[in-house]
Formats: sequence, C-alpha cells, structure tokens
Amino acid sequence: MEKNLPLNYALFTNKQLTTYTKFFKFIKEKITIEPLSVSCGFELAFINSVVDVFPEASVDGCSIWKYIQGNGLATKILACLAFVPVEHVVTGFVNLQECAPVELKNLYSYFEENYIGAKKRTKVPSCKDPRFEHELWNCYDRTFKRKQPVIRIKLAGIDHHYIGSQANPNITKAIVDQWITAHKDFQYTDFDAISLEIEEASVHCLQLVEDDYLRGKCSCLAFAKHHLCKHILAVSAQLKLADCVISLIAKQIPIGQRRWPGRPKNAKRALIKQ
Repeated sequence: MEKNLPLNYALFTNKQLTTYTKFFKFIKEKITIEPLSVSCGFELAFINSVVDVFPEASVDGCSIWKYIQGNGLATKILACLAFVPVEHVVTGFVNLQECAPVELKNLYSYFEENYIGAKKRTKVPSCKDPRFEHELWNCYDRTFKRKQPVIRIKLAGIDHHYIGSQANPNITKAIVDQWITAHKDFQYTDFDAISLEIEEASVHCLQLVEDDYLRGKCSCLAFAKHHLCKHILAVSAQLKLADCVISLIAKQIPIGQRRWPGRPKNAKRALIKQ
C-alpha cells in the first residue's frame, strides 16, 4: 500500500539543540540508509540539529506558519510566495505589502522580519538576513523542478530502470539492491499474491525501449492491467527518449475534480408542459 507510516514517536521534555541532536544521533545508529530530505516546522534548534546529524539531507520547511494561520485570506495570499521562484520572492512580497490593508501591518512586519528580511536603514537599499532563509520555506524548486531519481542497473545484459513508489519516491541504489535481492527467487502461488505484492511494492522496475516507449514494460499493477502506465511515460520523458515528447497542449489541460465514489444519480426528468 502506498502510505507513509510513522515508525518512531518521541516525547521531549524541552526544545533544546542538545536534546534534538541526541535524539537524531540515536536514530542514525539504528538505520542503514540516511534520509535524503527532512520536512519540519520552523524551529531553529530542530533545523540546526538535522543539519548537524544529517549533513547530506535537504531540510524543507512546512508552508504553513502558526502565527498567520488565523488571518484568513491573508494567510493564503502570503502562502502563495512559497510557490514563486526564489529570486522573485522579495519583489512579490513588496507588491503584496503595498496592497495590504492597515490592520495587517503587524502581520506583514512579522513576516518580513522572519521570512523575507527587514530593510536596512542605509543609503544603499539592502535587506537584513531573515531568520529563515528563502530556500528553507520556498517550495518552487521541489515542486516544479525536482525530478524523481531513476536508478539504472544492467541485469543479464538488459538495462533496467528503477523508481520509487508514491510512498517512497526518493530511492537510492542501496534500496534497489535490497529489493532485487528480496525478489530474485520469489515465487508466486496465485494471482492474488501477485497483485498484493505489486500493489505494496516500494520500487517499480521498468524496461524501456529507446525507439518506441509504448513497448516499454513496468512492474506496477496498472501496467499489468492496461500494458501502459504513468511510470513509463514519466521516465521516458525525463530521460528524453526520442519519441516521447509531451506536447504543450497536454500540459495545459486542467486537472478536473474527481467524481464522488459510488453510483452516479440518475438524471432528473425535466418538467413537461402539457
């Protein structure tokens, strides 16, 4: 099942750097693969502890700030700054600040000091360093530019591409090697066992055909049913195979709302005037 499951709970007596560091070092001793990214709230002691113990991991701050949650529409407007390019954050904030009503002055001052950088009182226009850097809370790169890692391994002379499932997108070669070892001599007893194994898999294996991506194969359940899946299309486009080009028209199609589960209601009969 593609779900995120909590594996560890911790109850702290304080929020000091030493306490967080001691906890993360304990976790580091118990795991074999270090995290690629860590999502957390805007707490400097926690962030500094993660950077110290897991220096290779990227720290991503949450996009909701406690101080501004109770300000309704103002919260949503400021939250939009998390989805603009980092180089345009300051300009975007200035434009919003100029249109903001007077009663939100304190809110914008707080946001500027902590997340944007307050203006310096100097002859040359400049800003102070914010308490939380723009890259920490800005989501533009990780939403629009971050690509899912693809691990390429040659088995029996055939190239295999491995990607993570929705629950575990950031895979490493070590995870792929463990998955290959576990499934090397695995034998299925019936179709239900095959379906369950595919559905709960944390890794998808793809065999791509460079000159015709439609002939590619994938180990996911959707491919087993329809002989085509989103993984083949996405990885082929990411690897820029010759015949796999996603048109601009397809990218501009809006994503519609999902239909409510269950049988749709019958259309009501129109009134007929006698």
